[in-house]
Amino acid sequence: MSRIVIIRPSALGDTLLLGPALRELTNSEEITLIGRFPGIEFLKPFLYHCIDYEGGGWHTIFSEKPNCEKIPTVASDIVISFLTDPNGIAQRGLQGCFENVPIQSFPPFPKKGENTHTAFYLASCLKKSGLSLDPKKAFEDAVKKPLFMDQGQPIRKKNIVIHPGSGSKTKNYPSDFWLELIKGLGRTLVNNLTVLAGPAELSWQNDLINNVEACGINIIKSPSAVGLLSMFKKTYLYIGLDSGVTHLAAMSGVRTIALFKSSSVDQWAPLGPKVTIFQNVKSPNIIHEALKKSEQHL
Repeated sequence: MSRIVIIRPSALGDTLLLGPALRELTNSEEITLIGRFPGIEFLKPFLYHCIDYEGGGWHTIFSEKPNCEKIPTVASDIVISFLTDPNGIAQRGLQGCFENVPIQSFPPFPKKGENTHTAFYLASCLKKSGLSLDPKKAFEDAVKKPLFMDQGQPIRKKNIVIHPGSGSKTKNYPSDFWLELIKGLGRTLVNNLTVLAGPAELSWQNDLINNVEACGINIIKSPSAVGLLSMFKKTYLYIGLDSGVTHLAAMSGVRTIALFKSSSVDQWAPLGPKVTIFQNVKSPNIIHEALKKSEQHL
């Protein structure tokens, strides 16, 4: 069993898209992932070990003299990095800290304009590095079956979860859109409706949060990783943007409606068996109609 170190210090959704490849490699490789929380926390079931990129001296690999003493290096047969490193500085830094270990370096994302999903791209890079996996199978399996909670069938209640924010304002829909959608669902589902509010919503859409609270709808602010997974076990329907939480919901097997705006669906579509994507939606009525047509509108 080879000892593999993967470096991918990315946001939640970007980190989760390593999951399909890691699931394929779980029983054949001893993998240490160096990344950021909370993403690496969700991927622990597929890892031998995970290390917080923000701890130690990892950032010094981008300097001419990396502080290797502060980098918690681990025994490894190969290091695979997904870093923005156009001048090769990090590559040289890693080589200096991981002596006599091959370093394979790749850009963190596929090129803009390519019709390549990020999860397939990541799996393909791992295969190019010599790891034994089939990127197509890893990707197709992630579409067909949940990455998380695939041990038995979680009990789904009639709960709807809405997450109206993301880490980028260019991905967001206006507060009025969400309020109309939430009120439309909340007229009959106020006791089954939950709105998630992370740091983005609390800072950018405070008016929306205040209006939702005034409607008597349950709001959960900045839930923990454990709290999110526990919530999704009881969730019938999730509606959100191109965000890390949306990727998590889809990968948990929750029926997911993902609203895209500026992002590439080809590269960033959430992976899971129950995903529907809408792009540049003008009115929430289209969502209500889609739910009615599927005969699953509560």
